[in-house]
Amino acid sequence: MAEIWSIARRERLLYTESVAAGLLDGGYALCSLVVFSALGGRMTAELELAVGALAAPVAVFAALELGGALRLRAGSAVA
Repeated sequence: MAEIWSIARRERLLYTESVAAGLLDGGYALCSLVVFSALGGRMTAELELAVGALAAPVAVFAALELGGALRLRAGSAVA
């Protein structure tokens, strides 16, 4: 957890750091959505909203981090 906090505060990441952050965020979002779909009918409306409201932005962050990793890798292949 401390590693993710430290790289989240940096302005520029290495390719591997960006991939790690993207995979962790993607895993969190995927697990949240799986729980949401599995337990959706048994959760209160407030809990459904909370899970959905947290999982959706984290999925967007994961896509941005993994997209940044691809750009970093493409940039290092050119250099």
